[in-house]
Amino acid sequence: MNHNRRIALASCLVLVVVAVFGACGDYLIDPNDQAIPPYVSYTETFAQTPVEARDILWLIDNTKSMQPEGQALSPLFNDFIGAIEKYNISYQVGIITTDAQNDQGMLQGTPSIITSDTPNADEIFRENVEGVVSGQFSMSAEEGFLSLTMALSEEALGAGGYNRGFLRDEAGLSIIVVSDDDDVSEGTVEYYRDYLVDLKQGDTPDRVMFSSLVGPEGGCTGPNGVKAAYGERYIEMTGMLNGVFKSICASDLSSVVAAIGEQQVALKSRFRLAHQAVAGTIDVFVDEVQMMEGQAWAYDEQSQSVAFVTGWVPTYGAMIKVMYQYLPEG
Repeated sequence: MNHNRRIALASCLVLVVVAVFGACGDYLIDPNDQAIPPYVSYTETFAQTPVEARDILWLIDNTKSMQPEGQALSPLFNDFIGAIEKYNISYQVGIITTDAQNDQGMLQGTPSIITSDTPNADEIFRENVEGVVSGQFSMSAEEGFLSLTMALSEEALGAGGYNRGFLRDEAGLSIIVVSDDDDVSEGTVEYYRDYLVDLKQGDTPDRVMFSSLVGPEGGCTGPNGVKAAYGERYIEMTGMLNGVFKSICASDLSSVVAAIGEQQVALKSRFRLAHQAVAGTIDVFVDEVQMMEGQAWAYDEQSQSVAFVTGWVPTYGAMIKVMYQYLPEG
């Protein structure tokens, strides 16, 4: 075989390989009929902003020992509403007590669900808090975690349930506990953590947070002689679910409540694509820096979303670019 014929044959083989495997990944072989349907290359960009909707559930200790702290805190809850309203998100706020035996996770106050459309939301929220901490105190043990599961159960949230309308599928869930004692619910902290993660189908801050305003390790004594025991289980849950712990004995509770409010406005960790991406064709960039699949993010086919891993969620204002290919229908 002469030199020119060898070059021609090699060129033909290259063309065959390109035809079979696709130029730049634009074609896919169907092993059943050997058809080669075209992929479509697509690029989407997203700006990192807070999650648009948040359901915020306050779990407040209503035992007698908690009344001095609660009464000191109640005027400060205006600061909480002010902290979340400046982000212009759709929010819902409710209050339950740690008295699982009597209140059974029922939302307290009137209206029991305060929304971003409620007139004078800050004043109504403060009044609802005062109703819990200044009303008839509970003689039951502080079963905060049990109260949570009752409040967020299918029976409570479903048709005819006493908390119907509180939990929205599209909204992230924030839980904030205020207590001068620890939780004594039966069951491990991990059990209740798994309950909340399963409920919101994710453990990232945009899906679920748990924050605590409780006593630190060793307990504490606050202004006016107020005392609090170590809220160990609540603090443990806070570490598991993206939250912030603040001491209930802090000298400046106003800034504490506002800081907790700020923290509830979570950044997005999931970005839904316009099309179902083909696995292996996705590239993700944050502010033009490529992020590694498996380390920083994963593709969730069920929700058609790029999901960032905890610790890799883009910062506020970051630009996320997703380049991928999809197979058009038909």
